[in-house]
Formats: sequence, C-alpha cells, structure tokens
Amino acid sequence: MLNGKSAQNVYFGNCPTLNEIYVTNPDKREIIWNGNMNVTRLGSDINVKSENLKLGNIDIAGLCMVVNGDCSIAGGCSVDIDGGLLTINGDLNHSTGTIICNNGTLNINGTYYMENASLTDDGKPVLNGDP
Repeated sequence: MLNGKSAQNVYFGNCPTLNEIYVTNPDKREIIWNGNMNVTRLGSDINVKSENLKLGNIDIAGLCMVVNGDCSIAGGCSVDIDGGLLTINGDLNHSTGTIICNNGTLNINGTYYMENASLTDDGKPVLNGDP
C-alpha cells in the first residue's frame, strides 16, 4: 500500500512482480515510476508519472490506470486491461509485448508507435533479422 502524504517514488530497474498496488486517494496521489512495472492486479485506481516506465505484466482488473508521460511495454510482457481503463497521456512505444483489451478501454493521448514486423514468405515474423 502506498499511502504517504507526499509524492510516492518507486524506482525499480527490473521490477519483481508485486501482488497488488493499492493507493489511498489515487486522484490526489501520483506514483513516480522508473523502470519495469509488474503487478499481478491493481487494488485501486492508480495515477503514474512515467520516468522511463515500461509496462510489464499488469492486470488492471476493472480499475483505472492513468500514465502521465511516455512509456513502452517491456519485452515478453502482457498488459491485460481486463474490463478497466488504461489512459496514457503521452506516447506509447509498442514494439514488443501484448496489450489485451478484454472488454476494457485503451486511450492514448499521444502517438501510438507500433513496430512493423517483417514476415517470411509463409507469413511468420522474422526474428532477430534472420528469415
């Protein structure tokens, strides 16, 4: 539970998976997050200021997550909006990983960058530049 009376700063280079994040008064408290964010599920709505934020394995679980700033998705990770709302007030670089809407809503108030994968003759993605 993050419930301090001032800015909540979280700095993880390679975040372990947190079971749940619960923020008291999320509309008044913004978490400043640097690095990978892996959360089994959100326990409350959450506002995050991105400091090189990489969304990892996260289940929004019907709640609301707002990211203020640019972010990306960590390699091999999956963001499940799961009936909730993910709003990114900045750019999203989606060159790896997966976003699953699952009856949820994704709002990007910036540019959504998607890397185009090269395909082999039989339609499979080219990995590491090798056909």
